[in-house]
Amino acid sequence: PPPSTRSEGLFEEMNLEVGDEVVISRRNDVIPKVEKVHRKYTEVDNIGGGCRQLWSCDRCQGKLVREGRFMMCLNKKCPIRNMTSIEALLEILELKDFGTNLVEDLISSGALKGPADWFRLTEHDIVTHGNRGTGVAKKLIARLKAQSRELTVVQMLQIACIDGFSGSKATMLVEAGFDTLDKIKNLKVTDLTDVPGIGEVLSVQLVEGIQDRWHIVDDMLKVGFTVKEPKKMTDSRLSGYGFVITGKLSKPRKEFEQVVTENGGKLKWVG
Repeated sequence: PPPSTRSEGLFEEMNLEVGDEVVISRRNDVIPKVEKVHRKYTEVDNIGGGCRQLWSCDRCQGKLVREGRFMMCLNKKCPIRNMTSIEALLEILELKDFGTNLVEDLISSGALKGPADWFRLTEHDIVTHGNRGTGVAKKLIARLKAQSRELTVVQMLQIACIDGFSGSKATMLVEAGFDTLDKIKNLKVTDLTDVPGIGEVLSVQLVEGIQDRWHIVDDMLKVGFTVKEPKKMTDSRLSGYGFVITGKLSKPRKEFEQVVTENGGKLKWVG
């Protein structure tokens, strides 16, 4: 889940308490998954027992509400939302030289307020606010300048981190004919209710989320990003199959995505 959530449901389902030793697996070669409790804590351990439910966000102190298994922050201006968008851009563009510590330093200093700000940074910003050396700063800025600024509609929506808009939901909309930014921006609840997999409740959530987070898309366009036309299917050999592309890859992720979509397959996302 996004960093702004807390999986209270998981603790209840597995009866987890502070001090328990657990077995964790690495799902899809990336995501840690708590499989089972290996050993329950005892009073002799003197390290905890029980779990305190969180009712306020640890980043903005906003109110948390329970949604299914997770606690969600209601504050639409919570800084963790922008951090999620900023990190989503790095992942989609495969900018692997930009680590979490650098992201947090630049956000804390105010140099990064949204994903588009990566392309407004200067070497001075990275040295002064990112606490990096001049050589590293030159390398990172050169990497940004050389980066292609062409994205798909789905990628743009993933970076915006619109509530309810997972990669799979965004793909559903594109496949249903809402395949341009203008069509997405002007969506109405009545447009979505007949789309398979998107009911009335989610339709309202998506439309409200688009209105709330569309400034992220507009800002991306301001720094030179464009949306590329979706690739047309040239073969149907993968029709009916879904693919999750994750973990360490031998080629850029977009090359694998292109092979899947051009041969009739569907891209799916973890989580």
